[in-house]
Amino acid sequence: MRTAPTLTAIAPLAAQQIVGDAGHTIYQVDDRTLRQTAVAAALVARVDGAIRTLGYASTLAGAIGGWMATRLGARAGLTVAASVLALAAMVAGIRLARAQPAFVSRLDAGS
Repeated sequence: MRTAPTLTAIAPLAAQQIVGDAGHTIYQVDDRTLRQTAVAAALVARVDGAIRTLGYASTLAGAIGGWMATRLGARAGLTVAASVLALAAMVAGIRLARAQPAFVSRLDAGS
């Protein structure tokens, strides 16, 4: 009966599982605590829903990207993905630049 190779293979897997699960649990608790302290109590459920929706949307975007890379080739798929990301960043930057003066004035009024 050969146990040494089996134990040699199981030890790093078990260690990763213990460390990985602990790290993920700490991350989840920290993330939830930050969200609950930064958001008004009446809006916590909406923020959680929005974050979950963004997570599912990113999963869908990844699946579409994989499909595109399969159909068009990896280089073309990555080019399309980078173009879409750049466009989204530009749109977000424009919207934030337009919204910033109102946000800054609300901060000044609250001081």
